[in-house]
Amino acid sequence: MRSVVVCLSFICLLLKKCYPAESTMGSPSVYTSYGNVFPPLDPSSVPKLSAENSTVVTLCELWEDDGIPVTPGIDLALQRIGPHFALKNMTFRLLRHGIAGGCGDESVLAVGPALVDMHLHQAPNGCQLLIGPSCSETMSNIRGLIEHWNIPVVTSGASGIKFADKQKTEVLTRFGYTQEDVSLFLIRILDHFNWTNVAFLYDVDTYATDFQSSFQQVLQSSRLDIFKRIEFTKVMLGQNSDKQWLKDTLVRSSERSRVFILAALARNVYQIMVAASELGKLNSEYVYITTNLIEAHRFSDLFFFNNMAKSDPVRAVHRLTFSVLAFCL
Repeated sequence: MRSVVVCLSFICLLLKKCYPAESTMGSPSVYTSYGNVFPPLDPSSVPKLSAENSTVVTLCELWEDDGIPVTPGIDLALQRIGPHFALKNMTFRLLRHGIAGGCGDESVLAVGPALVDMHLHQAPNGCQLLIGPSCSETMSNIRGLIEHWNIPVVTSGASGIKFADKQKTEVLTRFGYTQEDVSLFLIRILDHFNWTNVAFLYDVDTYATDFQSSFQQVLQSSRLDIFKRIEFTKVMLGQNSDKQWLKDTLVRSSERSRVFILAALARNVYQIMVAASELGKLNSEYVYITTNLIEAHRFSDLFFFNNMAKSDPVRAVHRLTFSVLAFCL
């Protein structure tokens, strides 16, 4: 029964998070099969259960940010499947804990104590399913605990954990992309167009640093001939990179590179494009590739550019930028 709860709960979550409107699917709706499994029930047919007269399944939700956008999806999933499990004398208890610090050192240090507190103190019978965390380093910091306690874990993140390492943590299920796959996709693009002069500009957060590390490792292990020919330059963006610093960075990088891979938040991508525009480097001599791997307005959502004034030249240029998107792959 535990595996059923794991799969159904997160299926509901993903349907809400990834497919917000039936009309966007372009094919028979996923909601059709989902509705057949969990059709609406007559409230009068659902028994009123309490913790004393039912089997309680404790779900522990642990994210790096209180405002993580999947939380409403989990609530909706439980509302939909709850009555069906009530017929089997089962109820759900949901515990939530938000970790401050995003994908930074603060959350890495806090996640272990938070999980211990939830599993050993807050949940009467321990966490029977853990939802989250999302950041790769945060998840890595509790892999030993979840394996030791045998807690099934589902997350849409942890993309920076190598597949070989993921196999050592059998209780972990990732519903999203992996940075290794995205890196290989980018390398194939470079190989296809024979782009060998590459600069990789990345943010200081752990997601971006993990991604550039994954990219470099995949590049080195790639059997593609481009590895022997590519000139690869890494540039870490400072936390307070002003326009002049970005201009200087682009000038230095363009001495060797014509292709720029941008692993950065949307606001930072925008500033880079503004600097490139003012330097006259938005022409056919240069290629800008950016990634939109987290579909959330709080992170690297490139719909940020839609809020720019229509007269903003960078907004128009962004439409010509090669964007790699990932939606629940």
